[in-house]
Amino acid sequence: MMMESVLSLLRQSSIPYELATHPALFHMEEGQSLPHPEAVAKNLFLKERKGERYFLVTLPRTEKANFQHLRNFFQSGSLTMASPDELQQILGLGLGTATPFGLLRDQEHRVEWGLARNFRGNLIGVHPNVNTATVYLLADQLFLLLTKLGCRGRWMEE
Repeated sequence: MMMESVLSLLRQSSIPYELATHPALFHMEEGQSLPHPEAVAKNLFLKERKGERYFLVTLPRTEKANFQHLRNFFQSGSLTMASPDELQQILGLGLGTATPFGLLRDQEHRVEWGLARNFRGNLIGVHPNVNTATVYLLADQLFLLLTKLGCRGRWMEE
């Protein structure tokens, strides 16, 4: 599902959004120049070090990932970053393009998604499966849409 398909899905679902196009972004510091920098999310594609479980974690751009907290949240073993090959194989995404919209490409629903509670009731900015654009929408609507479509998501409340 490429950007146009993501935007079409949002329109069909009557979810209002704002789209910002920009040069390709590969580092979170580059997000400071985007509209609504406080809403820009970073996404980490993780896996169990010994196991077959995969996770997408969506955090505020400036928040550091606490791997022990994430381990407890997902009730998993030790976590590590998944490889670029795994990102491509499972979500069909390249380096620098991890996004919750990539979960729509996970036909087997292998990836478990954790969305930071800080976004609840607020705007979130995520890539629409390309890192040359950012789509802004209410995080609650993003969460409801993706879980309605079968994605395995939970709010990270603790």
